[in-house]
Amino acid sequence: MPNDDQRSKYPCVIALILLIDFSENFCFSSYSTILKDFLNQKLKVDESQGVSILRNFKILSYFTPLLGGIIADMWLGCFWTIFFASILHALGNSLVTLSSLMLSWKFVKFSTLFGLFTFAIGTGGLQPCILSLGGDQFQNNQVRGSRIFFSMIYIVGNAGIIASLLFVPKLNNNFDCMGEKKCFSLPFGFCTLVFLLAFIIFIYGKPWYKIHRATGRTIELFIKCIVYALFKSITNAGEKKNHWLDHADDKYDEALILDIKSFIGIIWIYLPLPFFWTLYEKQSSVWMQQAKKMDSEELQPPPVFIQMVNLVLVAILIPVFDCIIYPCLSKFGLCRTDLQKMTVGGCLSAIAFIMAGFTQMYIESTKYSGFQNLGDIVVINNCPCEIVGEDEKTYSMQNFHASFHAGSFSRKREEWYIKPTNCGSFNRPETFTIKMVTLWSTSQYEGEEIVSNRSSDNKASVTLHFNTSYLKKVLNFDFYYIKTIHIVPSKELSRPYKVSWVDYNPIPPSMRHLFFTLNENEDNEQSKKCEKIPEGATYIAAYHQNSDKCHGIFSSFFLNHKLQLSILYQLPQIVFLSCGEVMFSVTGLKFTYSQAPSSLKSVVQAIWLVTNGVGNVLVIILDEVMNIPDQSNQYFVYAAIMFMSIMVFACLGHLYIYVDRE
Repeated sequence: MPNDDQRSKYPCVIALILLIDFSENFCFSSYSTILKDFLNQKLKVDESQGVSILRNFKILSYFTPLLGGIIADMWLGCFWTIFFASILHALGNSLVTLSSLMLSWKFVKFSTLFGLFTFAIGTGGLQPCILSLGGDQFQNNQVRGSRIFFSMIYIVGNAGIIASLLFVPKLNNNFDCMGEKKCFSLPFGFCTLVFLLAFIIFIYGKPWYKIHRATGRTIELFIKCIVYALFKSITNAGEKKNHWLDHADDKYDEALILDIKSFIGIIWIYLPLPFFWTLYEKQSSVWMQQAKKMDSEELQPPPVFIQMVNLVLVAILIPVFDCIIYPCLSKFGLCRTDLQKMTVGGCLSAIAFIMAGFTQMYIESTKYSGFQNLGDIVVINNCPCEIVGEDEKTYSMQNFHASFHAGSFSRKREEWYIKPTNCGSFNRPETFTIKMVTLWSTSQYEGEEIVSNRSSDNKASVTLHFNTSYLKKVLNFDFYYIKTIHIVPSKELSRPYKVSWVDYNPIPPSMRHLFFTLNENEDNEQSKKCEKIPEGATYIAAYHQNSDKCHGIFSSFFLNHKLQLSILYQLPQIVFLSCGEVMFSVTGLKFTYSQAPSSLKSVVQAIWLVTNGVGNVLVIILDEVMNIPDQSNQYFVYAAIMFMSIMVFACLGHLYIYVDRE
């Protein structure tokens, strides 16, 4: 026989609630992606101020849910709080969009900041109320259906973030707006349109929602009850009660006291969560730093790769855990309660940081340390002669395609004896001397990390050396040195070569066509080489132009090796983190709604969200306080703190008494 839960019809109106949640997550993720660039590039806000505005915008979005939850539970109810919060959200979206279109307006900065403020307030009103309104659509006997809803809303939220990562950068970079190469008004306007459409559809479903009225209880009433119970428990110490709040039963009704008991019990368990969220939020930044030191080959940029894999994995793992893993664990008496699942999820997240620490240790062990306080000499033979070089050793280099690393020196004078052979008509058995002095200016580079011209984000770094009678200054390339060198000592028999090089230029790794301008007065270019540029390597590309000026010989030499470890080695730690997120975050939403008192469901959902906001604030403090030189050690410290916070959470959870809301 089917039970009541199976016979109850699943509320189809849930789809409209999921839609507005999708649009809210899409907009918030889109703003997080492009807002900083918009502030820096269009509003001319300096880098540090732009970071500060984005950070404050996120913090406000995480803390305002508490205000939205209070308004919903005590005055307006969930539906009408969503209604007015959506208006604020749409207003903020519209103001930012208009500001991006009217950059010359003198109040553009004010309108942008005011738009971001109203956007954040609207987001705060939406988040807890969407969760509570969705849960309210189910009857008391539809516990399983309610839990499926919270799994679905997490998947839909991730889908909104994935959509923003896929489409918003394309709208930003692939379209021109009023002559600008980067278009910000288009993605901002698209966010506004998406949210307005979702809001209109959400309002259309009003007749079918189960709308619970607010209880009308005020914060003042809750505080008075708590204070009165504390006072009575102290003054009537001899009177025995099951709970200290029961001392208020002579003045306040039993339903209010029960609600406060449930509320305090949940808050007590949530006390260690901000410390967990602090370290959990750190992975979004420190793991991306780690990814930039790994070889990503043809994959998407590391930050996008990490986010996309995590989001997609979570969306896949949620039904896998609900339908397969949890039932299997339950048969063995494991992870039967929500708090047990959350504890295991927190431990998995900490294990992910330990795995990241070992990955980082390998990266540090293979790190190319560069030449701190040293001058590095690399000799390349880019002439049609075989060359024998002598200092303390003897080196032989074939024409065009040979080089050797002479070594690293500090304030040292070197003499090199160069003997060219097999030079054709210019061949003469003579040896001549080249004197080189390596110097190091400590004042010029004081306080900087020198890593052999490797860029800060570990993109490939390439310089081009060439010899020709024709030199052309190219945009973005600075010619630092031009000198005539004679292959043989006799100037009468020599053919002069002008030798030059350009500055190191970071480029994304891929197949690259290298071009060489044939005439200083013409822009005709001929493709000379299609070269695979590995990520993180420093290469020298040498070009020798023949006498006909239309053909030449190309060769390349590396100064330091490419990044050794593939970014795919981050997959195991991302899998563990994703499993931890499913068991901790998704289960946390279900636990919060199921255990929250009926009169405070939005407030309790808001407090769950606020613990994440407190964690984001603690991240800022942690960055200022913690100064651990090796990043691998940082990961291990983070894992230890996560384990400690989860152990405290587990102890508090062991003492928690579940409430059956049916």
